[in-house]
Amino acid sequence: MKDKFDGFTVNLYLDEDGDWLAHFVELPNISAFADAPER
Repeated sequence: MKDKFDGFTVNLYLDEDGDWLAHFVELPNISAFADAPER
């Protein structure tokens, strides 16, 4: 899933454990993990 967040492109991935990974396309060294995409 791709979405815009404050002007940045964010790719959201659901891993095999059911956790979410958010990756900022324009900031390749920035990512975040959470139990739900809203977090």
